[in-house]
Amino acid sequence: KIAQRHGKSIAQVSLRWLIEHPRVVALPRSSSADHIRANIDIFDFELTPDDCEEIARLPKDRRQVHPKWAPKAWGPPPAAADDD
Repeated sequence: KIAQRHGKSIAQVSLRWLIEHPRVVALPRSSSADHIRANIDIFDFELTPDDCEEIARLPKDRRQVHPKWAPKAWGPPPAAADDD
């Protein structure tokens, strides 16, 4: 639903969500020129607080990536004031 609202793919929304978190580095990779262009095409929209809350409510078993070292709660990114 979020991807549809923004006219983006799920992967693009996921990348955008990652880069909006402070101290998180997203390292997308692809050998496909189309996917590389799509990975770059994430800077013309921002996720709303409602989008972030919707993502935070996703069941953890539906997440594609959840490494052992990940934070316990992958909630919405903190406010910009917390970006020290």
